[in-house]
Amino acid sequence: MGLKNKLNLFFAAVFFAAAGARAQSAATVTIQADQPGAAISSNLFGIFFEEINFAGEGGIYAELVRNRSFDNSASADYWTLMAQGTAAGQMSVDTSQPLNTNNLRSLKLTMQSGSGSVGAGNSGFWGMSLQSGATYDLNFYAAGSNGFTGPVSARLESSNGSSVHAQTSFNGLTTNWQHFAASLVSSGTDTNARIVLSISNAGAIWLDMVSLFPRATFHNRTNGMKLELANMLAAMHPSFLRYPG
Repeated sequence: MGLKNKLNLFFAAVFFAAAGARAQSAATVTIQADQPGAAISSNLFGIFFEEINFAGEGGIYAELVRNRSFDNSASADYWTLMAQGTAAGQMSVDTSQPLNTNNLRSLKLTMQSGSGSVGAGNSGFWGMSLQSGATYDLNFYAAGSNGFTGPVSARLESSNGSSVHAQTSFNGLTTNWQHFAASLVSSGTDTNARIVLSISNAGAIWLDMVSLFPRATFHNRTNGMKLELANMLAAMHPSFLRYPG
């Protein structure tokens, strides 16, 4: 008998012997539930954060405006041109008048003719969530075309514009960039609201870094995290927070 045949017979014998042994014996597992197991350090329990699937922007970060600096693309993504009355105008992402050397794109909003207003609306991340009586801090930079001084109106309103929850206006625009800010108190609760910045006189404005934050953030920090999400994470008392990368 050749070596190959001998090896085949050997492995076949081992296989059938093992199969027979398995058929004749049954495994038994005994759990002693009344006895403590190995000690596990509390330092092994923590939380993990990674900026994917809107975990940060649109998630734990409290900013309500999406694409606030118009750097998302060459188009005004997540912004919508809105006209009231007979007003006609246009908006576009513009590079002719950058805010600074690090922020080269802004939104140019133009009212060309008619009466009423032309505005740029932003619904944030699947609709802005407003709470009745809550304060929201609005900040933005703006510049006007030659001779245009305002006003620029800011409204927090329902998704179809039928209800205005808060509004204010700004004057004193010049051809140079200026920072504008206001605190808006919502008159109603709305989980699908939007912000609209508009002009009602012929001319053009440039907008950049349009930001809307709830006043109530985690530990009341400016530019901070969403209160309800951060409180849930803090209540877990994690021993560490891991940032991959």
